[in-house]
Order: sequence, then C-alpha cells, then structure tokens
Amino acid sequence: MFSGYFIETNEKSVTIQETKDIGFRNILNIIDDGSYFINYNELLDTLQAACMLQFDNVREHCIKRLTDDLKVENCLQIWNTSEELDLHPLCEKAKCQALIEFDTLRYGESILLLDIKQLHSYLSSTLLYCDSEMDVFETGMKWWYEYSKKLKLEVRSEIESKYLITILSCIDFSAVTPVEIREMSIYPDIKTNSCVLERLDSLSNWATVGSFKNVSRRKQLLPCVISTELVWELDQNKKKKINETVKAPNITCYDYNKKCMRNVFDSCSLFRQHCTGLLKGFKVLPYKANLLLYGGEYNYGTSNFNKNIWMYHTFKDQWELLSVMPKERRHFETCLIGDRLFIIGGTGKFRVKLDYDMFYYNIRKDLWTKKIHLPLDLYDMKCCEYNRNLLGFPSQLNQRCAYLFFPRSKNWQKLKISGNVQFLDKVTGRFIVFSIGNTVYIKGNYFVEMYLEGTNLDVKRCIESDPLHGDVVGHCLIGEHLWIFERHDSTTFNRVLTLKKFNYILNKTDLCVQINDDLDQYWHIRTGCFPFFHYSLAKDSKCISTFELSD
Repeated sequence: MFSGYFIETNEKSVTIQETKDIGFRNILNIIDDGSYFINYNELLDTLQAACMLQFDNVREHCIKRLTDDLKVENCLQIWNTSEELDLHPLCEKAKCQALIEFDTLRYGESILLLDIKQLHSYLSSTLLYCDSEMDVFETGMKWWYEYSKKLKLEVRSEIESKYLITILSCIDFSAVTPVEIREMSIYPDIKTNSCVLERLDSLSNWATVGSFKNVSRRKQLLPCVISTELVWELDQNKKKKINETVKAPNITCYDYNKKCMRNVFDSCSLFRQHCTGLLKGFKVLPYKANLLLYGGEYNYGTSNFNKNIWMYHTFKDQWELLSVMPKERRHFETCLIGDRLFIIGGTGKFRVKLDYDMFYYNIRKDLWTKKIHLPLDLYDMKCCEYNRNLLGFPSQLNQRCAYLFFPRSKNWQKLKISGNVQFLDKVTGRFIVFSIGNTVYIKGNYFVEMYLEGTNLDVKRCIESDPLHGDVVGHCLIGEHLWIFERHDSTTFNRVLTLKKFNYILNKTDLCVQINDDLDQYWHIRTGCFPFFHYSLAKDSKCISTFELSD
C-alpha cells in the first residue's frame, strides 16, 4: 500500500477503510511489543485489520483464539465476520455451531444484532436445526420488533413490507399447517399490512400446490461407523496373510459423491490419546458438533476399565474430560436423547452381566442419576428414542411387550403390543428398532409399523423385507433412509463389510458399499454408528426459497 504504484505512496494522510481504530491500534502495539495481549472482545476488530493490512501472524493468532473459544454466544458474529474476510475453515466452524444451536440462539441477544441480510442467510438455511417452522417465524418477528424500535416512523413505513416479506421467505411453507398460517396472519404489523398478507397467502398456496421451487430443510449428515485400520504381515512368499496389527480406531463415513468409505478426520490420531487398539466394548456417539467416547475395557479379563466420558471438540481438535461413569462396564447399550446420555446393562468386573442396571448422565447439568432398575432382564435390549423418552424392546419379540422410560419422572411404563400381533412371529433373527414421530418401526426380515395408543403398541402393518445378514455393526437414521452397517466374518483373514441403505417409506434396500477379502480396516460391532454433521458440510447450505433479497 505504501510502496510501488499505489496511490497511497505519495499521500501525507491515508484513511484505511473497513477497519476500526482499536484493531489498528492493537497491531501497532504488537509491532512495538511482540508479547502484547489482545483482549478477547477486540479480537474480531483486530482480525479485520490484520487481514486488511496483511499481518499474517496476527491473523493466525486471532483465528486460533476465536476457534478455541467458539461458543453459542459468539458464533453468529464470528460466522459473519469470517465469511466477509473469506476465512476458512473458521467460517464453516462458526456456521455449523450456529445452525446446530438455533434452539438456544433464538432466545438470546446475539441474533438481534444481525442485519436483515445476515438474518435471512441464517433463518433460510436448509441446514438449520429447527423443530418447527413457527419457531423460525417467531424468531424473525422478534428480530423485527426489536429492530423497528430504533427506526424513525417514516423509515419504518418505507421498509416494513420488504423486511416482513424477507422474513416470510425464510420459512419452509411445505412444513406449515393452515392453523399456523392463520396464526402468522394475526401477528402485529402483518395483520395491518395488505401487501404482506397477500404475499403470505401466495406463499402458502404455492407451497401447497408445489408451483414454485422450494427447498425443504434437511439435515446434512454423514452416516459414520467406528473402524480400525489393519496392517497385515505376509508369509515368506508375500502371498498369504498370516498376522495383523491393529491401530487406533478412527471414524469412517460414506462419501455421497465418491460412493465409497473415507475417513472423516485426517488420521487415526483422533482416538490415539484415549483409545488404543486394546480398548474393547467402548462407545462413541456425537453430541451436537462434538464426539463422546466412554466405557470399555483394556484387554478382556484384566478389570482395567475406562470409566471416563471424554468429549472431543471437533472445532478445537481437543479432548475434554466430561465426567466419570458411576460403574465400569463394556459392551453395553446406550442412547443419547437431547442432553441425556443413557448407559444400559453391559458387562462389568469379573465378566458379571449388569442385567438390571441403568444410569443416565445429563451433559448440560453435569449430573448423574442414581441407579435405575430395569423392569426385566434387558441385557440385550433394543432401544431407541421415542418423543424424548427411551423406548426399549426385549431381544425376543415373542414377549409381546415393550417398555417406555420417562426421564422426568424416572418411571417405566409397560406397553402391550396389540393389533395384528401374529405378524411379529414372522420377525426372526436379527432386527432393528427406530421411531419417527409417533410411529415405531421394527426392521428385520419383515418390516413392522406400530403406533402408540395409550399403553398399547398397535401393529398396523407388517410386510416382507430384505433380511439383515451377518453381524449388524450398527445403524443410523438420516431422512427417509436407515443406513445399516454389517460385518461378515467367515475366517480371521476373510471378512466382508457391507453398507446398505434402507428406504423405510418404500421398503427398499440398496447396497451402497461392499468390501471383500483384502481388507485394510474392520468395523467395530455395536461400538459407534451414527449420523454426524461435520463442519465442512456447512458450506453446502442453501436457501429455503428462490426469493432473493434486494438492496
């Protein structure tokens, strides 16, 4: 700027645009004193100045500190600033946090600091984690009421229609009921604005008949499984495999574009710190944008258990010790429902089965429950979430019952399976249970659909389906697809791994991946299989509607 052919070379006074004086002052202080400490609330201003003036060391320092302290309160501001400065992956990390934490952010103050374009970019994202489109609408209207307080009457009248229509364009009207649309129409400032009411009516009608291009919200998730890299030793002729060395586990996902398995993280160093190849029977689950690792035993029969619950922060690339399990165990059932991590049954010291044993840990409150007795021997319990409660099935469906646990009251309720119960006799061998809304499904050699009515699970449908083969490593639900990981062990050195995609609406199974013979990895059975939102996916976010925001 101050040399060569730039116009500033011969100027006596230079005004640097788009930087605040505090950021520039901090850079001057760093030049004068390399150990100068930048206050946290001045980091974004300093980052902008460092990018403008090309102070790379200062920029990297600011990025690292912002990444290490990325949280709900500041993620929106960091996202918008880093996006303007084209800073990756800081932008994707902050955006990922904001999209996942919508249910918290919509009650906070940081969303009120956005301008209308930033609000539209956030609320209209197809990757926004929202339970209801009314939540999106109410958040937008809350922003408008706060923003409009600062405007002069003539300015407010001029922009009111444009801003309210922009908020409406953030909503996926294909997921809005007529009752909710009527509720929108009576909100202050909407009910008195004929232009906005007309647009609301048009949007709702167009969405109903599908006459305009609307993209529905859809969580961009990767089907993941815990795998271990294998290093083989060959015989003297270098033809036959005679031994294998097991490395630390890693997370492997299905790549939608390349249609193959790949590592989510760069190397297996992710788990090397807390999980070597000796740890067996542990569990891994995602919690928001992070990962939980807990349980397991180092070498069977040694009574050297991992009782710790570790959280891996994917943004920071750091581990944090969250808590310690009340009782050591391996090969247990587990389920994460909201902030509650359930740990059920398993094998304890001296290989004793913990048949009637359950705890759950509230991650947000950092609290463990006392021991909760299971209603019967559910050592091999099949469990899933059902409307924020825990639903469990015995491993044998001939008992004609299931059990629903309510975390708030800590009580179990026995559910009788009724209706066309003779269909359950057709479900033989391995099966999977999952729920969507008020519907419970069983997937095995038959596909069963049930509805909860009072204390009865009423069987409504049972149709023949592609059976599960081999050992079911795990499964995860993403949209209308149930991703099923299977492992077939014919001999020590001859394994087959398959990944199938089951469409529960069409009752159709597709084979996505099959890995034969020359394996360089294997999948851990019942260790970790889950949908995961990696921050790199945030860049694929699109807008709900085709309406563009004008200046």
